[in-house]
Amino acid sequence: MDAKRERKSSLAPLSPCPIPDITDDELVTISVRDLNRTLKMRGLNREEIVRMKQRRRTLKNRGYAASCRIKRIEQKDELETKKSYEWTELEQMHEDNEQIRLDVSNWKNNSLKQLTVRVLPVHCIEVTPELTEVTQSHAVMAFRRFCKSLLYGLPLGITFLDCVGYVARVDGTSMQPALNPVAEERDYVFLLRWGLHQSAVERGDIISLISPKDPAQKIIKRVVGMQGDVVSTLGYKHEIVRVPDGHCWVEGDHTGHSLDSNTFGPIALGLMSARAVAIVWPPERWRLLKNELPRRRRPIQVAKASYYN
Repeated sequence: MDAKRERKSSLAPLSPCPIPDITDDELVTISVRDLNRTLKMRGLNREEIVRMKQRRRTLKNRGYAASCRIKRIEQKDELETKKSYEWTELEQMHEDNEQIRLDVSNWKNNSLKQLTVRVLPVHCIEVTPELTEVTQSHAVMAFRRFCKSLLYGLPLGITFLDCVGYVARVDGTSMQPALNPVAEERDYVFLLRWGLHQSAVERGDIISLISPKDPAQKIIKRVVGMQGDVVSTLGYKHEIVRVPDGHCWVEGDHTGHSLDSNTFGPIALGLMSARAVAIVWPPERWRLLKNELPRRRRPIQVAKASYYN
């Protein structure tokens, strides 16, 4: 850095101006058109005109460099001041947090002491070895009862969730107005697993199934057609589709705002996981979910009775 400054300081000064009555300040501020007119009026030769223009460019470049240098220094000073102010604020915040932590700890300790004195004075109970032994015995018995309840209850809970059903939250607006009629609110439904594959699924039922696009995601739709039915589609590659064996046709009630069979075709029956039977939350939405299918979405032709019909 010092060597660079020395090189700058060792540069030779500018040569004398060919026109003495034009100062450097005037030369920098004068426009190119006025400069050309002035040089022509003075009768300067080509070499002198070129030197004047070079002198003007040099002065402008030096002025620009000086202004940039001053601006950088001002920005640096401003950033340093801002940094110092923010560090001061940060230290003050640390001190305030530490003081609040100490106040909370002291308040907690004082409250516990006052509660102990009011509820259970020290002189009321004499802690004897017999009392200690009884207390430990009760604690051991309580722990054993808890472990026993857990061993019996955990398998029952898992069996209930796997075989009977569970409660799940419904996201999205694809089943409006039956589910989530208000976009900002979410319905919770009871999904029944019991008898799902025992001829319990019918047209018009709302079912939960594994998404054929993303196996990690579960979707909830209404059954429109069962295997063997002929259904009319909405935007599918074929206007009329015969549902293959082992499949069903599902759609969302909110037409045009649902990713369903009109997007990815018939759904394998093995992807069905549960049937939605009731809305359990919020309380004002408590109700059983009816089996209903709009007339315009009923199958064109219904297949003969089968395992799932």
